[in-house]
Amino acid sequence: MKKVFLRSASLLTAAALTAGIMPAAAMAAEDEVYTLSNDYIKVEVSSENGGFHIGTIQGDKLEKDDDNKMLLHNSSEYDTSFTSFRITKNGESNDYIFGRNYGFLGLSGTDISTVQDGSRIVSKWTVEDIEITQNIELANDASAENGMVIITYTAKNNGSDAAGVNARIMLDTALGYQDYAYYMVPENGTYTAVENEQVIDGASYGHMMFGYDDEFTPNITAYTVNASVNSQECVPEKVAFGHWNNLAATVYDFTPNESLTFTNEYNAQYLTADSAYALYFNAGTIEPGGSGSVATNYGVYSNASTAQTAKMSINISGAEPLQLNADKSSYLPPAEGGAEGEITLTASMKNFEREGAAMLDNVKVVVYPDELLTPIDSSGSTENANGETYSASNPYSVDLVNVQVDQTITEDFRFKVPVSDTATYRKVELVAYEPSEDTDVLLQEDIIGRQSAYILCPGTDNGIPEVVLTGCTEYMYFTGEQALQLRVSI
Repeated sequence: MKKVFLRSASLLTAAALTAGIMPAAAMAAEDEVYTLSNDYIKVEVSSENGGFHIGTIQGDKLEKDDDNKMLLHNSSEYDTSFTSFRITKNGESNDYIFGRNYGFLGLSGTDISTVQDGSRIVSKWTVEDIEITQNIELANDASAENGMVIITYTAKNNGSDAAGVNARIMLDTALGYQDYAYYMVPENGTYTAVENEQVIDGASYGHMMFGYDDEFTPNITAYTVNASVNSQECVPEKVAFGHWNNLAATVYDFTPNESLTFTNEYNAQYLTADSAYALYFNAGTIEPGGSGSVATNYGVYSNASTAQTAKMSINISGAEPLQLNADKSSYLPPAEGGAEGEITLTASMKNFEREGAAMLDNVKVVVYPDELLTPIDSSGSTENANGETYSASNPYSVDLVNVQVDQTITEDFRFKVPVSDTATYRKVELVAYEPSEDTDVLLQEDIIGRQSAYILCPGTDNGIPEVVLTGCTEYMYFTGEQALQLRVSI
């Protein structure tokens, strides 16, 4: 049952139509839909307002029940998920919904224009001399976020006054035909379920969070993972969770009704279970001629590289390219508030459903770092109890116990990252073992899951890592499809 109330913007539009002041061209405009897809995820974008739908194709390779499912509510108007902006100039703030034309109400703004540019769908729209570009693209097949859609907004100041720009990306969650999710926010290595309206600090959930269709036996999981722009992680200032009707009735500011449970179809206010969430970003003060960007990832982890024999899937977020500080003595923290010369990776580890799946009594997750990365343990030390520095030959590890089937556990892994003369890709591999009870020896046959991440670390010589092609498929065809294998040395 969707939806009880219209947003205020829709009410304004309806009033304008009734009064006969909406331009005829706006009512008659043809809505073209652009599509991007791969084996795992699909996104559709409306040319009329830049609104988008996201759904799975194969989805998570390890989850047989999430194929061809909605991840956002699929409305014919492409307007139940929307992004709004707060523009502040000379101490005065105004709020706008991306893609709307405010000219008929005497407000500044232009019609939206949308084009598909190869692997991207780009929508441009201007309000108060701030040109805002929405860029929709699929995460690279080789990236950790394969299976997700990257949503980016760039605001360019074409005016003569500096402008503060804040963005709110509101996503109308639908998992299959279920119009709500149980949102799971990482906390102390596990997750806290969010079912009531509330607002949380955006930095509190690390690099990612997700929503289940069922808190205890999930079939569909949609992830929100922080994206990066120009090597800087985009961390929301805050995240608001709410019933769709309450969130969608606001353009920017939102006051939660903390007694409202949006997963309860018998809630007293609406008698519908319906959820959405909003990510609030600060793009900063943009000087004339300048620009600022915010971004996020939404979708599924494809787990395309997970072995068929595995018992645990591991997905790593936060492996963004680093940047040197001004004197090139250390790397800047990828996110605000972090320490120089350090990086934190977040691992999401799941005992996934499969034939013969059972609780994992004891799992040891071992960190095998590049020689130019040093793990930092939970006490803040880079050394074990014997005073030995953590390394690939003396690895740091984390123990997980009693991991239930379909349970997901999140763990943060911190690393010291020293600067080198030349740019390098530094590798971190996480390997999950299910060791025998009577031995501390970790054997190859005990491996139940593994995943690697590569971090681009620039050097003081301003160069880039050298990639050498050492081999490839011997024969290549000029027509038809062909799988190619390339071997490179980095």
